[in-house]
Amino acid sequence: MVGYTTGMGEEWVQTIIDIPPQPAPPPNDPVLEAAAAAGLLCDPNFDYEAFAATLGSNTSNQAPSTANSPVARTTFNINLRVPEAWRKTDYSRRTVDEFGDSHLDVGFLRQLKNGLRAIFADAGVNLVFDNPSAASNTRNGSYNLEYREDFSGAVKLFVDKDDLGFTYPDKSGGQVSIERVGLYIPDLAAVGAHEAGHRFLSGFAGLKSGHGGGIMARQLGRGIRYDRFTPDQAAYLRSLGKQ
Repeated sequence: MVGYTTGMGEEWVQTIIDIPPQPAPPPNDPVLEAAAAAGLLCDPNFDYEAFAATLGSNTSNQAPSTANSPVARTTFNINLRVPEAWRKTDYSRRTVDEFGDSHLDVGFLRQLKNGLRAIFADAGVNLVFDNPSAASNTRNGSYNLEYREDFSGAVKLFVDKDDLGFTYPDKSGGQVSIERVGLYIPDLAAVGAHEAGHRFLSGFAGLKSGHGGGIMARQLGRGIRYDRFTPDQAAYLRSLGKQ
């Protein structure tokens, strides 16, 4: 479960002061590294899969091939449920405007998936969607994540007014409230990754009552996004494929 911090003044200042420094991340996904080098990650329409295809990578919903890699990357899976209107936006396509200029058009759902992938790639692991078999060798490797207009009636009995997401007691899955988070994709991705982290990090000693530093913080301040796993959390995630 994750929420926003509330209040201003000294409490808000303290929230800013207490933000832990973000150390250099572990080795990143080569697709994201290449995109960063090309200056593409600042583009809101950046499409992970389309760019990966130009590099000859297989990055759809399959775990990347490791035939030429000495160490297989740990793979996690999210079974993703979204509102009906979003399902038509899982695309990336080139369009040509009236002046003959080509533009990359990336749908909302594809951008959300790219945002989630980027968070896990930063931790040095792979993320696929709706493909549990790809994560079958990863302990606690699959999570059922549902983005809803708002929490279901049963979940509302357990959340506070500032909670943005909720993970079920058995950690098999959870919900993210779109009404509470808003439609800013980095926020939606961060809250979704936080909730999935409750399952993926099960057994990690660095969490207290399911929360810790980085993206697993109990409260995400407005405008301040703990959008990365900490180095020790990332190391634990990478270790789960070696069980």
